[in-house]
Amino acid sequence: MAPVAAAQMAVKPEFLRFPAPGKIEPYTGLRRSQLYELAADGLIETISLRRRGKVRGTRLIVADSLFGYLRGLIPEQNLPPGSTTLTE
Repeated sequence: MAPVAAAQMAVKPEFLRFPAPGKIEPYTGLRRSQLYELAADGLIETISLRRRGKVRGTRLIVADSLFGYLRGLIPEQNLPPGSTTLTE
């Protein structure tokens, strides 16, 4: 899948679809398996769109939960060398 065009990225989506196998999610560059791991660990929220009585559906990622999780990594990733907390 081609990267999302700059004009499209200006509109913040409410939900993101899991990418097809072997593809990446265009807003974050994360692989399908990484996103499912985050969801399984309870780090991001997902919803399932499925009609009553049907076995298959579409799983969507709540965009704010994914972006919030990634933003939460920023302080942790920007620690001074050898530091384990922000207060050191």
